[in-house]
Amino acid sequence: MGRNKKYNLSEVTEKMKKVFVEKGYEATSIDDLVDVTELLRGSLYSQFGSKLKMFSAVLDSSLKMNEKDMDLDIILIALMELCPRNNKLRLKISNWYKDFLPAKIDNLLINRILARAKLKDEVNNIEK
Repeated sequence: MGRNKKYNLSEVTEKMKKVFVEKGYEATSIDDLVDVTELLRGSLYSQFGSKLKMFSAVLDSSLKMNEKDMDLDIILIALMELCPRNNKLRLKISNWYKDFLPAKIDNLLINRILARAKLKDEVNNIEK
């Protein structure tokens, strides 16, 4: 019989979110996720199964848009790094996108891209 879980899944997901936002999907290693969650590699794999499923859990949390900037960052990472080659994530993002007014979410995504690129203030100065 296995041991009982002694961690909060939503806390683990939030910790992983920070690493994915900082490094992106491709540059994030399992060791990074082990370090930030303070869980054993086997515990992460037992809970999620793969790095992609770990990211997918983070994305599910982010699609609720509770932490707007970080959640938009995760969505951008999914759009740029994973959606071109992953039909399941592409469908998940597509369904999320349909629930919003496209112009509104497009603006949010564009503004977040500019903020991540540290261009937001420069663009605002040009517009004035």
